Amino acid sequence: MPKSSTTGLRTIRLQGIGHHPAVEAQELKPGEILMWNQGAKTTVLAVEVASPKFLRVTEKAHDSGEVTTRRLMKTRLVARVTKPLSYSVGAAVAASGLDLGDVVEYDERTVQGPDGPETVPAGRGPLRDAWLGGGEVVARVEREDGITDAPPLDILGPAAGRTDEAPAASGVPARRQDRPAGGERVLQEVQEYIKDAPGIGAHAAAAATSAIGEQVQAGRIARDRYTNALPALTAAITAKVVRELRAQGLTHDQIRMRLERKRAEAQRSGDVGGVTVTDAMLAAHAGIVADEEHRQAAPRPLDA
Repeated sequence: MPKSSTTGLRTIRLQGIGHHPAVEAQELKPGEILMWNQGAKTTVLAVEVASPKFLRVTEKAHDSGEVTTRRLMKTRLVARVTKPLSYSVGAAVAASGLDLGDVVEYDERTVQGPDGPETVPAGRGPLRDAWLGGGEVVARVEREDGITDAPPLDILGPAAGRTDEAPAASGVPARRQDRPAGGERVLQEVQEYIKDAPGIGAHAAAAATSAIGEQVQAGRIARDRYTNALPALTAAITAKVVRELRAQGLTHDQIRMRLERKRAEAQRSGDVGGVTVTDAMLAAHAGIVADEEHRQAAPRPLDA
């Protein structure tokens, strides 16, 4: 793939595509989308330092779901899809523990206006949308005072109640739709299961969140009251399976191949749910491996 590294916009020539905007491999972050020859796309699951000049990049192919790791020079130009896919935002919303339609609240904040800093008052209302803007995820909240605000997603917190319609202009409070006792019990059991799982690192959590967000956006996972718990549950289930298989003496390569075989079997039998589950577990497993390698590579404190 010929590269162009002149000043200004960097590009790389892809077979069957032509010139595409590019970045150096050392700029990549988990969750970003890469494009390769003939338009093939992958999602970056983990980026680890392999040596002073090389990186180890773990990716998931969009067409096959296969998770692979490639060694790239830090300065190697790669074609990054500049327009983030919508499921990246969906994954961020899921990771926040919120859902579209949830009633949220947030404190006042200071923003930079044309004439200097300005204070935006605190607000409360249903979360209607989210998108990427200015390098962060921005939410659209229809406040109860009739103002539509766009605060950063990470400052929102859940408020009591949920609504699927904007508050009426008459000021009548929105009807609260409480979760049934059975639903609360299921979520409580899920939380207990997650607590009992082995320690889950940042790479595994990010990989599971990205994988579940992709499946939700593609319509393979229905969005309901349990969706927000799925990334953590996926990471916990995978971590427990990996722990058991490692205790039996299996290597990470053998575990990955076993998961890939299960995915292939599900695909042959037309089991869409099985394919979806193993895709998410493959991604979480790649994150677990990256977390282990990161911990091993971390410098140890000198003995006193």
